[in-house]
Amino acid sequence: MFQRIFLKARHPNGPHEQHPHNHHQHPAFTSAGPPSDGPHHQHHNPSIANNNNNNNTVKVCAGCGSKIVERFLLHALDRYWHNGCLKCSCCAAMLADIGTSCFTKGGMILCKQDYMR
Repeated sequence: MFQRIFLKARHPNGPHEQHPHNHHQHPAFTSAGPPSDGPHHQHHNPSIANNNNNNNTVKVCAGCGSKIVERFLLHALDRYWHNGCLKCSCCAAMLADIGTSCFTKGGMILCKQDYMR
């Protein structure tokens, strides 16, 4: 079983503004829902990953377990991550910096190159 996760960059100034291009400094990762019968399932409702929210809740990073105090964070697989903590399980590449999607397979988070092996 695998899951493809599509990555989107969002503008920090409003919940519905989006840059026309990606910024590796503050991407918002969105997770796809349960895998479909086809090879990939795309999520069509990207969420904002702005930690400076109105309810003052501080998120905890799924990678390192520390509080995320930076303004921007990553949201993937229904969890939150520091930019440097969401990495490929095989090559340790920071997924925020290498493309617009990542994959899961066998419980591992993978970049496209390692997923294709």
